[in-house]
Amino acid sequence: LYTDGALNFTEGVERISAYLSRHVRTGRPVHVYYVCGGDNAPFVLAFALRGFCVCVNRHGAEERFREAASDPLVRGNSRIVMVENPDDTADRSSTAVRSGNYTALG
Repeated sequence: LYTDGALNFTEGVERISAYLSRHVRTGRPVHVYYVCGGDNAPFVLAFALRGFCVCVNRHGAEERFREAASDPLVRGNSRIVMVENPDDTADRSSTAVRSGNYTALG
């Protein structure tokens, strides 16, 4: 919003984090995490050096998830959290949320 060009996700996360750091008084830094499903697992590499990311494994994306999780830039990287086995298998896709289905978010 209010940009004259494309804005990538890592830059968006950094802008939100900077905004919150200016306007929310805390004793610790504010970290904003980008959250994606295993189908977008290769994208976590964008956060290897800047920003923060959580990637949740999904049915049907296990190979992509494991491949990204085993990358040397991802393994042990405190900026990237890979959730191999989520507590449940409910569909929490952004497509469902955009269509108005919020049942899996509760």
